[in-house]
Amino acid sequence: MPLDNLATVVAFVLPGFIGMQLRGLLVRSRKPSDFELLATSLFLSLLSYLAVTAFINACPGLAVPQKIDLAHWWFAVLLFFVAALMGLSLAALAESRPLRKWLRKKGLDLSPYPSVWNEIWRCPTGGPWAVVHLRNGTKYYGRIHKYSNDPDQDQVELWLFPVADLSGGSQPGGEANIIEGLSIYVRGDEIAAIDAWRPGEV
Repeated sequence: MPLDNLATVVAFVLPGFIGMQLRGLLVRSRKPSDFELLATSLFLSLLSYLAVTAFINACPGLAVPQKIDLAHWWFAVLLFFVAALMGLSLAALAESRPLRKWLRKKGLDLSPYPSVWNEIWRCPTGGPWAVVHLRNGTKYYGRIHKYSNDPDQDQVELWLFPVADLSGGSQPGGEANIIEGLSIYVRGDEIAAIDAWRPGEV
């Protein structure tokens, strides 16, 4: 394949791929198949191409290049820039709480998270406090400091910090009896159930 043709293929496929990867960095989602990734990348690249060509045609003195080469590097830069903006816009729409609230009123309940596991730990006031019940009967109480963010949930993990003591009869839901300096790592296959408190959430 001539280098000019290779550059053209890259210029019309890679911008959409970069846009989708950028969205994936900001909004965790299920890992797409190779076909889905190629199709969405091509579609995003097509939208980017249409937007850039419409912009160029509206500017006097500019013309859409017939081929992608070093002399027309600015055209490729515009394609990547617009595709990146589209990826950012898709991420912003997925994270938009007002938009999801409006759609829910219309009967369409969408979530930007690939699973309930990812959704429950996203709390606007910080990580929620949780009582983690293990399969062996042990209970840990602490704030969710980190959690696994694997969209396909191949590995589920929790990191509790700070940790509080419930053995003295105190009730969960607050920060009483914090054990200074202690944090707890919990593997998903050890968990039987979790009670979570999300302050300020309805």
